[in-house]
Amino acid sequence: MRRVSDGAGVIADAGAPGVACPSATALVKRLTRPLAPAEYAARVVVDELLRAGVREFCISPGARSAPLALAIAHACAGTRAQAFAILDERTSGFFALGLARRTHRPVAVVCTSGSALAHLMPAVVEADGASLPLVVLSADRPPELQHRAAAQTIDQQRFYGRFVRWFVDTGVFEPDHKGAERWLRSTIARALHEALAGPGGHGPVHINLPFREPLVGRGSGAAAELSSKGRRDSAAAWTIHLRAPALPEPGGLDEIAERLAQARAPMVVAGAFDIADPGEAGRVRAALAALCQALEAPCLADLVSNLGGDQVNQRIVEAYDLLLDQPTADLPGRPDVVLHIGEAPLGRPTWSWLATLDDALHIRLSADGRCVDPDGLTELILAGDLADLCLALAARIRHEADVGVAPIATAARQTRLRWREAWIRLGRATRQKHQERAIAAVFDEDAVVRVLAGAWPDKAILHLGNSLAVRVANRSWPRGRVPERVLSQRGANGIDGAIAGILGEAAGGPGPVIGLIGDVAFFHDAGALLLASQIKVPALIIVLENGGGRIFDSLEMAQQVAPADWQRFFQTPPRIPIGDVCRAYGVAHAQAGNPDEMRAAFTTLLEEGRAAVLEVRCFVLRDTDQHGGA
Repeated sequence: MRRVSDGAGVIADAGAPGVACPSATALVKRLTRPLAPAEYAARVVVDELLRAGVREFCISPGARSAPLALAIAHACAGTRAQAFAILDERTSGFFALGLARRTHRPVAVVCTSGSALAHLMPAVVEADGASLPLVVLSADRPPELQHRAAAQTIDQQRFYGRFVRWFVDTGVFEPDHKGAERWLRSTIARALHEALAGPGGHGPVHINLPFREPLVGRGSGAAAELSSKGRRDSAAAWTIHLRAPALPEPGGLDEIAERLAQARAPMVVAGAFDIADPGEAGRVRAALAALCQALEAPCLADLVSNLGGDQVNQRIVEAYDLLLDQPTADLPGRPDVVLHIGEAPLGRPTWSWLATLDDALHIRLSADGRCVDPDGLTELILAGDLADLCLALAARIRHEADVGVAPIATAARQTRLRWREAWIRLGRATRQKHQERAIAAVFDEDAVVRVLAGAWPDKAILHLGNSLAVRVANRSWPRGRVPERVLSQRGANGIDGAIAGILGEAAGGPGPVIGLIGDVAFFHDAGALLLASQIKVPALIIVLENGGGRIFDSLEMAQQVAPADWQRFFQTPPRIPIGDVCRAYGVAHAQAGNPDEMRAAFTTLLEEGRAAVLEVRCFVLRDTDQHGGA
């Protein structure tokens, strides 16, 4: 990605769609004249966003949003912030989500007025479900153009409803009004606080900015440079929100630890969970391992939980989705305590089984206190720093065992040890049977995952697309070779923006991002390939070309629908070659149909260091292809 810069920071992406990239010197010179009120307001907004920690801006072209685009370009010329020019708002929104998911920082998205906001709705919905700090900056027409059938004018008030943590309309900025700049700065600071630490936890916010013409051009004398009058620290946000650390009440933890220590069959369940900082992620894994050890509990940890590693792996039950999907499986028993971490489990067999455990004590450990409880079983939600909570509970559980009656405590521990080992043995046996059933001549989705795991490079990040891809990887990825970080788009569990999100993740830090998605997800977001051809990011997108939406084949209704209707309305097999689409957008593409071809193409495309697509043909004839059944 060739970037135009003054040597200090990025102001735009050369060649990016819809935005010309003048030199930094020319641009700064152009913006040193007196500013129109709209331009000055935009400068204030962008300056405050930078002070609050925003470092990435995604901009789609538009006239009404021109003050924001130019203010961002001007600000980025003197900072380390980046401005990505992206043709369509839908791609821009999911690219921004990828950045936020990778960095855990707030990312701003700029759009013009009118229907442009609607194209950001899917990304806002995902940001809400995934608790990602997306900051939507929508330009708007002034009040005198509202409800007059003016061009590109719609009602933008509270457009995203309850999907955003906070909405604010700034009104038309009046630079001569006393206190106008102070109010605007404090409002932007409040919006960022709501996105990062408000009552609803991390999530999207919507800032609506009505601009009156002239949008750019010579103003009426407003200053060209912003003032920091009255600031104690010129680099700080206008309003600083501080929250005192919440210390758990010792009595409450003691009571919970006592109940956990008395458990005869405890189990830990970990769904999607991610921490950006490697050091902090390691601290949480070590703390969770200590808690599992104190409990002697088996762990059902999804691949996207990021809780693998040597410390936890020895306690993870392998292939538990396959195990729980066997109606005749002879399970070791039912847990009496279930400790939940992260999102809900991936696989239908797992959460269906958990839903039957209404006689167990369900406890959720949560960093933000958010309730993830589709079945209404949770009795207690314990919120706080996860590592601290796990370590505090582990210490108290060990203490309870030490002070308890020795014979009783020893017997309870022996019972838990037998319980854990029974689950571990059964999981290993299930995985072994699954691997033995895999026919070498059949190159299916599970075989693709095993080849990918065997060729996995160090420091690479794995992104798993929704529907079939994430579930196949969860059951077939060897737990001894888990990537350092696994990302997924599990907020609303949709396939929207799969390609754009991977590109955003790759733009958010070093090392390649390798995505595994389905062919329907690929075509659903094929428009993002335009962006892939114009920015240089290390992203390899592996597409499972398996004849359409195979995830639907697992549904019970598959048995009841006529084959022709099933294929037309559910499987929706692609009718256009993936290679043709990639060539039309100028994106590197390779095709593989067996393990050797996949390994060779994988290595070649990865070495190029830019966005590329590896199409893996793994279509296998299933019963549904002949009979319409699962």
